[in-house]
Amino acid sequence: GELNPKLMVLGMSGTPILNNLMEGKKLIELVFSEDRNDLKVENDFHNAMRIYQEFTRLGIRQRGNDIWSTDIITHKIDASYLLDDLKALRISHSGSISEYEQLLIKPKIARIVEICKMKPTLVVTVFVTGIVDILRKALEGSGLKVGVYTGLNKLSTFGGFKDSLEEFKKGKTNVLIGSGDCLGTGIDGLQDVCHQMVYATLPWTEGDNAQIQARLARERQTEEVLVHIPQTYLHYSNKKGEINRWSFCEWRWSHILAKKALSSAAVDGISPTSDGRLTPQKALNYIDGWIERLENEEIILRYGRQ
Repeated sequence: GELNPKLMVLGMSGTPILNNLMEGKKLIELVFSEDRNDLKVENDFHNAMRIYQEFTRLGIRQRGNDIWSTDIITHKIDASYLLDDLKALRISHSGSISEYEQLLIKPKIARIVEICKMKPTLVVTVFVTGIVDILRKALEGSGLKVGVYTGLNKLSTFGGFKDSLEEFKKGKTNVLIGSGDCLGTGIDGLQDVCHQMVYATLPWTEGDNAQIQARLARERQTEEVLVHIPQTYLHYSNKKGEINRWSFCEWRWSHILAKKALSSAAVDGISPTSDGRLTPQKALNYIDGWIERLENEEIILRYGRQ
């Protein structure tokens, strides 16, 4: 700046606020080289609006969703037959959130296979153990060519490529199963060959969700991006014959949407409805607590699957 007084600084970010308001404050401080202690970063609506005011005053916003259309498609899947298995997993005291997800993936598999048969597809999962192998076997059993791109396995399926990612880009496989950690950032080129993805298991944060979708919804994408979300649910009845419905998958997705709301408030001035943060432990407490309530309320029948 001292050598060139006319130097201008441009800060560019596709996701200026991923998970918390500190990111937005730091971007402003970086570009203008000044401390902004007046901008508070605790996650609440008032602070988000203050960040939004500064973004509007100091910068220009080009919304990615206005450029790359994204269609979120949810698939409701009845998993009522898993009620006894869910209860048994909790009673065993060995249940982790990963083990619950391994159980809930089973009724999703047929729908995931059906979706992947439509066109080249990216299948994303947060959990690898007990998820990736069962998905791969089912997809290959249906005649699809499948690659795996996770922290422990990036090898190409048929050889002759640097890794399974390059193999998928060249059209040698129909489906690429990847972990959210590996597919979340730093990858380009998938949008040239693919515009469909499936969440086998959901990410934890809206920031992760945005980064994963941005592997397809980005420059050079010419198609509408299709994001499929299989969501299991359970119907059950109690001794009074009252029918109830419960869905862990829908609950998890609602938390991601709530976290997206805080970012939308700070970046686009849209009022959020919640700023709760979901963690694996909170998810585990939620599903354990629900099963415990079932037992305390003497739930005895699985609706439609008695």
